[in-house]
Order: sequence, then structure tokens, then C-alpha cells
Amino acid sequence: MEKFIIKTGKTKTIYSHINASGNLYYSIKNKSGDNTAKFWWIKGPFGNIEKIGHLTESGKIKIRGTVWGKLRVGQITSETIIRIHDNPRVNTNFPPIEF
Repeated sequence: MEKFIIKTGKTKTIYSHINASGNLYYSIKNKSGDNTAKFWWIKGPFGNIEKIGHLTESGKIKIRGTVWGKLRVGQITSETIIRIHDNPRVNTNFPPIEF
């Protein structure tokens, strides 16, 4: 389980993957007690943004992005601790390249 501390007004990448699918589990705790943060994916290959929205307490997020993905978090009301862990698997088996 990874732990991230995010200051008020800041954004942070809390998860990155390459060619993965599965679930990401999260837990949010902050000093204000609302335990809420805004999440969004930046997805490859073109860097498209997929809004997830404001999440609270704990839950799971589907791992997104066909080639790669970065999960970002922000818009928090006070210093926040986010803990995550995942269960990734290979999303696409690409054919071998032979020379």
C-alpha cells in the first residue's frame, strides 16, 4: 500500500501504469474531516482526460488507459493522506516483434 500526503491547493499523480487493467483501491483521510478529493485519469496514447469526480472515504477505481494512464488527485480542503493499492493485470497482449 502506497501513502501520499497532499497539501491544500496542490495536485499530485498518485498512480501510473503501462498497458494495465484491473482495480485500484483507495482510502482518503484529511484534517477537515470531509475525507473528499477530486480524481481524474490522464490516458494514453494521446493524453485524454477522463473525469472521475469527487470521491470520499474509501472505494475502488477501475484502472483506465489503453496504452498508459496516470491517476491525478486535487481540489482538497485540507492536508490529505491518500492510501492506494492495486491488482493490475496485462490489458493487451501485443504480438511479438521479430527482426
